[in-house]
Amino acid sequence: MLDKFITGFFVGSLAIIWYFSTRCYVSPSQHTVKIYDSSGIETSLDEVRTQFKTKQVAFSFAKEYKNQFPQYDFVVGEEIPKTQLRLVCKGLGF
Repeated sequence: MLDKFITGFFVGSLAIIWYFSTRCYVSPSQHTVKIYDSSGIETSLDEVRTQFKTKQVAFSFAKEYKNQFPQYDFVVGEEIPKTQLRLVCKGLGF
């Protein structure tokens, strides 16, 4: 009897923790391709698009840019606005 109570307690606790941890997840709204030259300094190129809505498109463009400009490195980054994070977690006291 006691073992069922302990198991139920832990399953319930983990379910509550999982619910509140996933409630605050905010997906990135903007994906950026950053350009680095051969010495590792961030730079910009006029003929390169750097702002994207989805991660797959950003990775595709970064791969294509790497083929066109082999002397540069292209890295995909994600940006989450702080205002969006506050709105999602407002009810949890964060």
